Amino acid sequence: NGVPASDIYLDSSLSDVDSNVLKERRKMADEGLVSITLFINKKHQVLDKPIVTLNGFATPDKAELLIDSLSKKCEEIYYNLIKDNNISLNTVEKHIINQMNQYIYNKMDRKPLIVVSIKKVR
Repeated sequence: NGVPASDIYLDSSLSDVDSNVLKERRKMADEGLVSITLFINKKHQVLDKPIVTLNGFATPDKAELLIDSLSKKCEEIYYNLIKDNNISLNTVEKHIINQMNQYIYNKMDRKPLIVVSIKKVR
């Protein structure tokens, strides 16, 4: 004759945290975070090499080589994707995330949370 209940998780703001947020936080804690930002012009050309930031993912002695490798791979993926002129930047970001996930897993046997942001500069 009890009342059905389940666990409730709160974050520091004392608001409910849904299961997707908890999964992402767990993934970041276990596997790390890779953030990639590309700046492009009106013609969809990358203005400079992609900015890659690693958090909880690689030791400082390996980070520089890894950042360079990930930056080059990301730019290669980007240019392969935009050959299709009808593809949206949101779709490009999702494809970069998927392909970078596979690349990192094959290279390091890890699956970090990957965030990609493409910024159009005028």
